[in-house]
Amino acid sequence: MATLRVDDLFVTPITGTVAKTTGSAVLTGTGTQFTTQLYNGAWIVVPGGGANDVRRIVSIASDTSLTVAKVFGNTASGQVASRLDSAGIIQVDRYNPLPVRLISDITSVPGSVDTELAAAVTASDALANPTTAPVLSHGLMWDGSQWVRARGTTAGGQIVDTELPAAAALADGAANPTVPMVGAGALLWNGATWDRYRNNFEGIALASAARTANTASADLISYNSIGIIAVLNVTAASGAGGLQVRVQGKDPVSGNYYNLNDNPTAVTATGIYNYQMWPGNSSTNTGSTRSHSGVLARTFRIFVIHADSSSYTYSVGYVLCGV
Repeated sequence: MATLRVDDLFVTPITGTVAKTTGSAVLTGTGTQFTTQLYNGAWIVVPGGGANDVRRIVSIASDTSLTVAKVFGNTASGQVASRLDSAGIIQVDRYNPLPVRLISDITSVPGSVDTELAAAVTASDALANPTTAPVLSHGLMWDGSQWVRARGTTAGGQIVDTELPAAAALADGAANPTVPMVGAGALLWNGATWDRYRNNFEGIALASAARTANTASADLISYNSIGIIAVLNVTAASGAGGLQVRVQGKDPVSGNYYNLNDNPTAVTATGIYNYQMWPGNSSTNTGSTRSHSGVLARTFRIFVIHADSSSYTYSVGYVLCGV
């Protein structure tokens, strides 16, 4: 025999009347408002037919039709059904206590409003520790002596760290920083200062001009390159004597220059000639005037040797090959 036990149970009659049929799980209403006064999972008490049927609602088709989880055991019509609301449980047998959701409609439930909470306080900076329970609409943070509002930025809601300096424009020969430095690229230490890390780099060693004697470029710097391609472009040639292109490193102690590549064959005709040097380079590279295996010095120059004083017009460009 099933029993009914309730804790903190509230019985709320619903609008209209209902009819139930033995063996059917459908409850039919007349003048009812099932969709607004009931909900799926709610419990409903349907009197009549000699017994009160307590059923859980599984679906609501309309204001006048719903389905319960278990068929009715009695037939009756014109009955006023009631919704059961509880903060506890409804137990229809001793093995299955069924929780019931407390709905938001509490107009029929006696109670009182808690008046202990204070009125909302407008948040501001430099608030002392409260002596009553404040209600604030913003978060506060303790700064060690008082409460201040938690802040963001108008741009992205993030706190900006003002301790970092502005980004520094990177340049070669930068000294060791004494304050935090924010740069836009990688730096390499050269033994004394910091230089920018470079990709393959090209430049002009000697601009095009007519020459009759040995000519050396200015000192050039290989920051992090280990190889070079020197390009000799002869646009006017006497046909006598000839030109030889040498890549020379500079001794950091004496300042004297030393040869890095082999002595190439002299050039006596117009045309473009290239001289290649990097570690492991083959001496028979196709298309190369002269190939050499070696490492490029940090400070170097390109030296063009004239076999005699006849005039040649030429330029020398170069490509530094990175690591």
